[in-house]
Amino acid sequence: MRTMSKKAALLSAALAITLLSGCACNDRLDALEARVGTVEKTANSAQAAANRAQSSADAAAAAAAEAQKTANDAVEAVSRMAEKCCRK
Repeated sequence: MRTMSKKAALLSAALAITLLSGCACNDRLDALEARVGTVEKTANSAQAAANRAQSSADAAAAAAAEAQKTANDAVEAVSRMAEKCCRK
């Protein structure tokens, strides 16, 4: 959804540039093109940061799942040891 919003904004900016290219306001057009480039770079940086955050979150979830499995295995091992001790 965010990607579509970014694409829609870039498309709107490109359309505005196309419409303005026929007028004599070349300085304004150049400034607008520069701003669009800056916005696109910022959007790309934000997307990259979001991807890194998602990757970190996925890694944290995997680590938590592994820790839970290890804890469960430890509890089961202690339980088996207790059963062996009680049988004697």
